[in-house]
Amino acid sequence: MAAYIITTNGKNFYKLAGSDAVKNFHDDNDNTDSFSISDADYNELKNAEKEVLSIASDNTVTYITRLGETDTPSTMTQDAAQSYIDLVKESLKIAMDNRSDHPLLTEITNYYNYLDTIDLSTISWPITGTWEKYCADNSISFVNPSEV
Repeated sequence: MAAYIITTNGKNFYKLAGSDAVKNFHDDNDNTDSFSISDADYNELKNAEKEVLSIASDNTVTYITRLGETDTPSTMTQDAAQSYIDLVKESLKIAMDNRSDHPLLTEITNYYNYLDTIDLSTISWPITGTWEKYCADNSISFVNPSEV
């Protein structure tokens, strides 16, 4: 699998790409640049288990993990998940309405529809880790907002 980080304005994190098509879609002007990352780093970023803290001029990435205060994954309540899902849906909707050429448009639309109809009361709360990690662990197809 090809995996990339796309930067803008020097070395500021901009987007995450899990394919050449998504990389080429986002890295489409003189203000962006991209470089390869490992599949493991891609998966941890996509699952929101870690995030980019900084990127050096040689493309060395410093990550921070999303751990609780005891270095164990944090938990998410149903209310926190609903608030987060509402934000994700806004991002997905903007992409659906304005980026009809996005290579992940089908996945974006499917994930939006899933989030729009999910009954959160059917999930045992709290969940451990991030919403994206929950989706990955439960074989739910999802798009990380940083890919949109």
